Amino acid sequence: MIGLETGVLDRNDTLTMMPWDGTHYDIAGWNRDHTLASATRESVVWYFQALARRIGAERMQLYLDRIGYGNRDISGGLTRFWLRSSLQISAMEQVDVLKRLYAGELPFSAESRAIVLQNITLANENGIKFMGKTGSGYQDGKWIFGWFVGYIETQGKVYVFATNVEGADEASGIKAREITRRIAKELGLL
Repeated sequence: MIGLETGVLDRNDTLTMMPWDGTHYDIAGWNRDHTLASATRESVVWYFQALARRIGAERMQLYLDRIGYGNRDISGGLTRFWLRSSLQISAMEQVDVLKRLYAGELPFSAESRAIVLQNITLANENGIKFMGKTGSGYQDGKWIFGWFVGYIETQGKVYVFATNVEGADEASGIKAREITRRIAKELGLL
């Protein structure tokens, strides 16, 4: 959203294309050009690192402060602060930010907000909209941390969630998404 709001990214997704530099990544989906939508869908770290460089430290800090996002600490480096580094946010703080995002209470235009919500929409059928974004922590060849945050819209209500998982291996954002889906189904929300 910061990239959209600052004009670093154009609001037309075809103009958010960033070329892949040919670096080989273990995650096959990263090894190609990406737009904001595809990079969001596939959690393409190199794309968001390039975007952070374009935004710059001053504007990044300004927006994190305006949002009140976690501890707002980017001292871990402009291209790494959110990657198990200096930026910290609890699940409850994440839910609060998401509630304010959904309600339009963050310092972003309605157009930027709509683009991001569209990009995180995973399913929209039978009157139920399921939106979310994963993240994962990888260390020593193992997935040790994962999260999945988002919304479920159903029957005129909005449910905001944040799911975190940790473990010795196989604790990824994908696992957090699976857990969230299972719980939402048990609750009759999906």
